[in-house]
Amino acid sequence: MTEPLTPTGHRAFKFRAVLTRDQERKAGEWLKLTRDLYNAALQERRDAYRKKKETRSAYTQQKDLKTIRVDLPEYQKLPTRLLQEPLQRLDLAFQSFFRRVKSGQTPGYPRFRSAKRWDSLVWADPVGCRLESSKVVLSKFGGIKIIQWTDPSDGSRLLRVALKREADGWYVVLTYEIPKPKSLPSTGKTVGIDLGLKSLVAFSDGTLIPHPKWSRKANRKIVQQQRRVSRRIKGSNRRRKAVHAFAKTHQHVARKRKYFLDCLSRKLVNENDVIAVEKLNVRGISRGMGSNSQGRGFRRSVLDASWGQLIWMLSYKAESAGRKFVQVDPAYSSQTCPSCGTIKRKELSERVHSCDCGYVADRDVAAAQVILQRALEVLRCPIFPLNREGRAGMGSSVPLSRESCLGTGTYGS
Repeated sequence: MTEPLTPTGHRAFKFRAVLTRDQERKAGEWLKLTRDLYNAALQERRDAYRKKKETRSAYTQQKDLKTIRVDLPEYQKLPTRLLQEPLQRLDLAFQSFFRRVKSGQTPGYPRFRSAKRWDSLVWADPVGCRLESSKVVLSKFGGIKIIQWTDPSDGSRLLRVALKREADGWYVVLTYEIPKPKSLPSTGKTVGIDLGLKSLVAFSDGTLIPHPKWSRKANRKIVQQQRRVSRRIKGSNRRRKAVHAFAKTHQHVARKRKYFLDCLSRKLVNENDVIAVEKLNVRGISRGMGSNSQGRGFRRSVLDASWGQLIWMLSYKAESAGRKFVQVDPAYSSQTCPSCGTIKRKELSERVHSCDCGYVADRDVAAAQVILQRALEVLRCPIFPLNREGRAGMGSSVPLSRESCLGTGTYGS
């Protein structure tokens, strides 16, 4: 009798790498060789179509690697799998380009990569790569010391290895195939989330989390460093140092934002069985404002809020924990009364929802309650009355549980 297959998933672990000077020089040489290969493959595809109306596939270009390694001895130092990855990356770029063209969009054609936009070496099939004690051994590259904070190799299969250069140094990213974690125990709680700018997140229970405004707080320093870069002569060491300091500031802001959203999404997933959010087109919202100063400020605030990153974190964490994550139509969510369902139009300056039925609440909290109700409708769950805290199902005569929603033990099945 064959054993049932164990559900698996992929998880990436990122470790800081400590490279020697020789290893840094070697990594820089390999980055240049793989970037040149990518640009040459792109040029070949463009010329083949313009001159002969022919298309070159990734498979055809990978077959040419044998000839390239014979004609150019410097490529013999690199493993074959490492040379195949830039060609696969280029093929993926063309697939994305044609997919957007077919859907009616106006995408940009795949571009040549400069040294500033090529910062990773990827072993897609890591034959000869392994993780040892505080060291990662890469095929034909050697051992790299890492600052290891966990051991992901126990019972897992290594799928992919990447050596990545960032503003503050080098990192190793190991992707493993791991057994799917067990679902978290049920809490019987649900939450609706309204995303905004005054309050970054408003919950259906009345909790408001203010917008930390990471970029706004660092804006003065960013402006000063950007002006310093513009004053430096291109190609000089002083400009290189100024660019490096500028990149580290942006990296620091991005890491603070990611840490905050990571903690917030983890807390929400641990405490709730159902998480409801709006289905937002963040790119469309940021581009929809005018080109005046007010519109530019609005775009900066939207991008600084990083709604898309929070939604992405909630989605994959909820899936891993066995929670139900639902995105609903945001239309009129801030205009609808969560108590009686009446649509009452409000100006953006009106921050309090006051309905003729007597229901009064913060505008964003009321929108979060409407979002939660719509999510429960999507899940075909009964709409329980909102209690004083604004949480559906909590405090009502019938407790909100998996069995009480559907009687099948699973949401939405």
